[in-house]
Amino acid sequence: VERAIGELERAVQMQPESVEARYHLGRALFTAERASEALPHLEEALRLIDDEGPVQFLLAQVYLQLGRFEEAGVALDAADASRPGYAPVSYYRAELCYRLGKLDIARDLLEAVIDSAPEWNLPLVRAGTVAMELGDPHAAVLWFRVALDLDQSSTNARLWMRLASAYAAANQVEEAIDGYRNAVAARPRLLPPRVALMNQLSGLQKHDELLEVIDDLFAIHPDNPLGHYQRAQVLSLRGETDAAMEDVEIALRGFEEQAASLDAPVDSTGEELQQEEPEGGRHTYLTLAKGLRLQLLQKAGRDDDAEALARQLVQEAPWYPEAHFVLGTLLLRKRDEAGRQEMEIFKQLSDCLLYTSDAADDLA
Repeated sequence: VERAIGELERAVQMQPESVEARYHLGRALFTAERASEALPHLEEALRLIDDEGPVQFLLAQVYLQLGRFEEAGVALDAADASRPGYAPVSYYRAELCYRLGKLDIARDLLEAVIDSAPEWNLPLVRAGTVAMELGDPHAAVLWFRVALDLDQSSTNARLWMRLASAYAAANQVEEAIDGYRNAVAARPRLLPPRVALMNQLSGLQKHDELLEVIDDLFAIHPDNPLGHYQRAQVLSLRGETDAAMEDVEIALRGFEEQAASLDAPVDSTGEELQQEEPEGGRHTYLTLAKGLRLQLLQKAGRDDDAEALARQLVQEAPWYPEAHFVLGTLLLRKRDEAGRQEMEIFKQLSDCLLYTSDAADDLA
């Protein structure tokens, strides 16, 4: 694409009135996700051409990428007038509705597009996404399944990931695990499927399978902090406190590096290797890893170290219940009445978490 842009820029310099050169340069820049640079070339092509339909169709996509939704709607109307019944125009009208949050309308438009162009994957994938957002994971499973059947290559890791997430939301856990495994097989260096697979296996307490997945992850990225955190949890449950402490220390260093940087590092292939970034000043996995270290210190009988870490956590993450519980327990053990206040805070936070969890279940 970059080579094409260079050639087309020279063509525009040589023939600034060429519709073809302007249109294809705009298309190349849009493909390279440089929509704002594409816009003036497409607007100039629109001024020079008689049949504006193809240019308006591409302009609509550029406006969508730029978030200029009203102009995207106008461009789609013009494209539709030029090419009545053209399925891609209807698809992008559905996409516009999706971006505007009009999910019911987007769903209906997508279903019409799928009926008219059943071999086209893009509407199927978006229909699955809309179904998920409408709280209908079973419908999402159907759309993603059809999209994968059309793909036939079985190498679309992100589509396998979508299908697996839909299965998980539909409580079809074994199918979800298979989907995540297929995503990992399709793109071994892509981290999100591995993370989702680890979380799924951890939630189901399939510890032996989880450890195998973590070992496979370490073959690619031996210092991955989430892998070390997950393994530390399993080792802690199995009573291997010292080994768990080694893993949690590695996890802490990795999460601290992530928290210090907003940029996720990439490996030599350009694939992202980290999945957790600071959000609003809070790095949840960093806090959870410190909480696990806190539990391990208690198990090892290192009460002074545990109390120091609990006080630190209470200060930097007052929303985290476990820190208040451990600190309260340690203080009460020393007959310090301040422990009662910490236990009360722990109870209040736990009740809040239970309430929001129940509310989420009711909504689901």
